[in-house]
This record gives sequence, C-alpha cells and structure tokens, in this order.
Amino acid sequence: MTTMSLSQAASPLSGSARAGAGGPVGLYVAPEPSRGVTALVADLFWPMSVTPAMQHGEVRGRLLGVLRHLLAARRVTVLQWESMPASPHAPASYTVWHVDAAGGLHNTGDALDARAAPLPLVAAQAGGVLIERPWEWERGQIDPSVFQLLGPLPALLASLPGAHGEEDILALSLGAVPRDGETALALAFVQRATTVLSGPPGDHRTFLSGGRVSHGLRAHEDQPPGYLDLSPREREVVQLVAAGLRNKEIALRLQIAEKTVKFHLGHIFDKLGVDSRTEVLLRVLAEGVVAPGYPRRGSANSDAPGR
Repeated sequence: MTTMSLSQAASPLSGSARAGAGGPVGLYVAPEPSRGVTALVADLFWPMSVTPAMQHGEVRGRLLGVLRHLLAARRVTVLQWESMPASPHAPASYTVWHVDAAGGLHNTGDALDARAAPLPLVAAQAGGVLIERPWEWERGQIDPSVFQLLGPLPALLASLPGAHGEEDILALSLGAVPRDGETALALAFVQRATTVLSGPPGDHRTFLSGGRVSHGLRAHEDQPPGYLDLSPREREVVQLVAAGLRNKEIALRLQIAEKTVKFHLGHIFDKLGVDSRTEVLLRVLAEGVVAPGYPRRGSANSDAPGR
C-alpha cells in the first residue's frame, strides 16, 4: 500500500488533513466533526423499528438518504465487509452493494480487496476520506479497482458499523467537490448514525432540547416530536423552508400573510424543540421527508423565524 504523507491544511469547519500538500489526486483525510456540529445533529436518526436488525436497516437507509440529498451524490455504494472469505487463505475483501434512489441495496456480485488503497486508510479513520480527482488514480494513491468503482467523479468515503459488528464503508460519488461545511455536516451525520448503531437498541439516547445537548434513557413512545406531529400547514411551511425559500416567498407560495408564516415557524420551532431553521432542515433531512424535486440548496440562510 502506498505510504501517504499527511499535512494539516487550514479549514474553517473540517480542518482537513491533506495527503501531500495538494496531493496528486487531491486525497484529504477529514477529521471527526467539531463538537458544535455534532451537537447540532445529536437528536437525529432515532430508530422507530422494534428489532435490532430492522433498526440497523432503518438508520442506515435514512443516513444514505440524507447524504444523497446533502451532497447531491450521483451514486451511492456500500462496501460490506466479507466475514466469510471464499477460502481460509483468501485475502479479506468487501462485497459491493449499489444503493438505489429508494435506499434499496443490490448486490452487484463484485468484490474489492480490503487492502486496495485507500480502503485501509478509510477504515482507520474516525472521520472520512475525500478524493477530489480520482481520475488521476495512476499516481498511486488509489487502486485501479477502487477507481473502477468510483469512476471519474469526486468521492467521499467513510466507515460505518455493519449489520454483524464489522465495519463497512460508504462510498459516495459526487457531482462536485463539497465545501468544507458540507463535508463536516455529512461526517457529523455519519458519526451520529454510528453512535445509534453501536449502542443498545432503543436505550441510550443523545438528544437536543432547546439547543442544549442532553443524555438519557428514552422509550420509543417518548421520542421528541417529529415532522409527522406537525399540522398539514406546518408541514407545507417546513418543506418550503427546506427548499430555501424566505418567509416572504413562502407567504406568496401559500397565499398567506408573512406574519402568518412567522406564526407557523414559531409553532414549528416549539414543537420540534429547535432554535433555528437550520435545525428544522436537519430534522427533515434525517426523517427522510424532503419532498422529491425540491432543490438541494436555497437562497435562505437566516435562522430567525422573523426573517
């Protein structure tokens, strides 16, 4: 495996470590997200299913949907650790599963050697690995088999607990290199899902209340209110907030007064226990209820209900 020299590069949110200053393929090791970003997503991905197996599939499915939307992923792949090699002497490997738009997993029948670069690097990280220029794989930092999987698009790879205790790898082929804030937020989602998947089913939770992180044991029926607990009109407002519309634009779309939009947002904040439009968007993304066809980014970046 190629040895990579890593040097720190300044970054406002992620503080990415770059493989060789501006490395040949632009391969960056993104560290764990900051405590602030982690706290922002601390109450997401609560599983609703009863059995551990169903919880695992539910949490993973919601995570993949969030990442596909947040990063505008063109292709999502799960590399599942192969716990039963073909022979005792066969090298460790991953089986390749394609994730369709509905979140379904499909075995492609392909396998990747677990030693293929940069998979060992990804498996060793608490954060993730961002590859900006995979088409320059011949420079030695990406194995040809991994390039064949990812294609010429930028990619983000991160580890995630598998269904049987092993560490799988998520591989997202992206339309464009994500900004630092997007990468940090995506990895915070992965870390939160990892926390849920690694803990006792239905027991220990970390959740937000009024912007404060709390810890405790919560029963399923005592979970914080979600999107489905909102009124039909409040759900419409949430969908338009997720689309990036400002209050005036929401009012025009729904043919209501702007002050009524502010009234609805106040109720939405109270019901969801959040303090900002950003937290509303995170909740909607995590619950997988963003309406198909809504744009990934919008022009609104105000957090106050009155903006």
